[in-house]
Amino acid sequence: MRRPTKPRAVAKATIHRLLSRRDIPLREKTLWRMLQETAARAAEILAGQRHRPPAAPPASLRPDSRRLAHPPQERC
Repeated sequence: MRRPTKPRAVAKATIHRLLSRRDIPLREKTLWRMLQETAARAAEILAGQRHRPPAAPPASLRPDSRRLAHPPQERC
């Protein structure tokens, strides 16, 4: 039985050449950059779902946190 071969990493020089080309769409360049910087597989970076997830409830600050977010103004 034949074992599957591991995919090889693309050389940095090859990725930099791809990123400098003007005929490659920004979306493709962004994917290549993310793959290079994170060392992740494409399946880990790309979304498995193509629809928007339900909206999360809005974040709320506790009373003591509000003071940090909006410090009192100093009077001159």
